[in-house]
Amino acid sequence: MKKNILILVFILVLAFALRFYQFGQIPASLNWDEVAIGWNAAAIWEAKIDQYGTRWPLSFKSFGDFKAPFYIYGLSPLIGFFGLKAWVVRLPSA
Repeated sequence: MKKNILILVFILVLAFALRFYQFGQIPASLNWDEVAIGWNAAAIWEAKIDQYGTRWPLSFKSFGDFKAPFYIYGLSPLIGFFGLKAWVVRLPSA
């Protein structure tokens, strides 16, 4: 039983290490969805508006589609505390 727990812990630690190894650098740049989400989250944190000037929107229009509001509202405090960086934008989806 103890051996199984150690194997499970090893697998979880290995999975965590592989998932977060160079988290902010791989892939090399953010895609356009991540950029739009990060920009809107930063705008919500700073000015309480989205990129179109709407105050506290229920959906975020961007690049012809709509982004999930819970993700952006959840990301905005992280951007407020850590700054607008690639690893911060990717953190909630990890």
